[in-house]
Amino acid sequence: MYGGQLPGKRLTSFLLEEEILIDAGGLVDSLGIEDQTRIEYVVISHTHLDHIRDIPFLADNIVGRKDQPVEIVATEEVIEGLKAHFLNNDIWPDFTVIPSREAPVLKWSPKKEEEPFEINGFTFEFVRTNHPVPTFGMFIQDGKGNTLLYTADTGPTERIWEKAKQYGKKLKAIIVEVSFPNRLRELSLLSGHLSPEMVPEELRKAGRLDVPVYLFHFKPVFELELLEEVSQIRDYPLSPLSQGEEIEI
Repeated sequence: MYGGQLPGKRLTSFLLEEEILIDAGGLVDSLGIEDQTRIEYVVISHTHLDHIRDIPFLADNIVGRKDQPVEIVATEEVIEGLKAHFLNNDIWPDFTVIPSREAPVLKWSPKKEEEPFEINGFTFEFVRTNHPVPTFGMFIQDGKGNTLLYTADTGPTERIWEKAKQYGKKLKAIIVEVSFPNRLRELSLLSGHLSPEMVPEELRKAGRLDVPVYLFHFKPVFELELLEEVSQIRDYPLSPLSQGEEIEI
């Protein structure tokens, strides 16, 4: 859930039920081998290392343990980046053809932005955010219509908040990034991130005051400063996520 790493501070990963992983930064630090083997889908927002680091280590750990490949679900732009720069037989072996093309450990599952798709009873929709590489937040809806918005990494942005308005009362919770303290606002803007004072500015675009908002992606070296700044925000029900915390919507 962090946007950087120090001892005891894990990178970004969220587990939905037992089979769906959303981003793959802190997977192998968090789950034992049996839990890793249960994963069927890894949904990736973008190609920055803190969100993809453990894809290859997952492949290493589960090879020979599953009958079906784990699907790497992302937009075509994100998948092309992973193919070119990560699982490319240079940085790491291409586990989409290992042990064989017919029975690989991993499988690409490209999706189009703003076209909903289903995974194990949940409906996902990718929406582009403002970040230096192609990055897609996502709306995740259960069978009853309850919807979670995960912004992934983003600076000030527009489209995802427009879509949030369209989901209306179905939107039950938001997970939004915060990376650098207010004194580094310009660095946040330059790197496509948010500081605490920007969060209310973004949430107002969605037109909602009654939805729980969870914060993630703190840079660990600024954690105490960020927690203090977040505590001063009164307009919205902001809750910094704790490592390992479970959210029920």
